[in-house]
Amino acid sequence: MNASGTHSSHWLPSIIIALIGLASSLGSSYIQTQRVATETAKKVVDNNLIPIGAVIGSMLPPAEFYRQAGLDSTYVPEKYTWVLADGRDVTRSVYEKISSGKRTVPDLRGLFLRGIDEGAKNDPDGERLAGSVQPDSFAAHNHGAVLPRIAERIEAAAYGGIAARAVAGSENGSTAVSVENKGGLETRPRNAAVYWYIRIN
Repeated sequence: MNASGTHSSHWLPSIIIALIGLASSLGSSYIQTQRVATETAKKVVDNNLIPIGAVIGSMLPPAEFYRQAGLDSTYVPEKYTWVLADGRDVTRSVYEKISSGKRTVPDLRGLFLRGIDEGAKNDPDGERLAGSVQPDSFAAHNHGAVLPRIAERIEAAAYGGIAARAVAGSENGSTAVSVENKGGLETRPRNAAVYWYIRIN
């Protein structure tokens, strides 16, 4: 009710129409944004902006990843753009042609990726081939141990049947020490699981 005591309900339809228009505009903007994103992603692939041999991580399992990439369920090396990096044969693919005849992709399942050293001297194994697997290793180290002085009580029969007692202490020498095993099945940092895919065409 306004100051003159009359109802202002005649404004309500205009407000509703304005809200509907705003919602429609927002919905159209969202749809437009999604369309642009999809088209951009397609251009990235179609224009080869992701080079052959590139490796990407994905949360999608192979069947769904291939479906999203528009690939058939039947694997054909010369037609598939992306494949799971599982050591499979990729004969007749562009990847084979430009990678000095490599007929298989690296098997990256369950592995971390590490950059090739390229002279940085961060990898103790030096320069390695792309896709080569570096075995498990643990940096050399030692564990200090403090042991008490070892004393041994010796009793021996002396001449005349009189027992003689002596305490022998070892200041030097060595004593075998075993260290109890602790830990899991491997040495690893915190990590999150992904699928590794590699582009072959």
